[in-house]
Amino acid sequence: VNLGQGDHKGLQIKARIVGLSGKTLWQKTVSVDSPDDSTLKVLKPEVPSDVEDVYLIRLDLTDADGKMVSQNTYIRGRRDGHYEAVRTMPKATVVFAEKALESVEEGSKLTFVVSNKSDCPALMVRLNLKGTDGEQILPAFYSDNFLTLLPGESVPVTISWRSEDSRGCQPSVELDGINVASTLLK
Repeated sequence: VNLGQGDHKGLQIKARIVGLSGKTLWQKTVSVDSPDDSTLKVLKPEVPSDVEDVYLIRLDLTDADGKMVSQNTYIRGRRDGHYEAVRTMPKATVVFAEKALESVEEGSKLTFVVSNKSDCPALMVRLNLKGTDGEQILPAFYSDNFLTLLPGESVPVTISWRSEDSRGCQPSVELDGINVASTLLK
């Protein structure tokens, strides 16, 4: 869907079906030109007959230069409304890297990378900015949150907030998810 953003030529859409085990079960890449103010039907994922009870559909949209425009991940079941298999997933190991805290005119900004070091997807990875008093620092603005990370994926994240909202506490970031053990970045 292109809602009045101008014409976009040479877009690439990569669609993948990934099992909860982390294995890619199907994928296809297509090129498309997206006219201004248009909706196009481009491709339909082909769900294999032997797909697991629950699987992921990952859609990546990149521009003509290969830059990511949009990424969406959907949890689907072979039967609508039946997602019980998610509860049996192994725990994913998600880690922080490349931490940088800086003061900016508006307050503070924390930049880091979140990485999935597991063989399985990490579902709904949630980040939560907290002070040393255990309370949330609010409002906080996240460049990304509630992430689904496929095996080996890394995502840069920036969190910004006003200094006075931290109540004089040092910031930390709590991370958890559906199949991710809680971790703290200090």
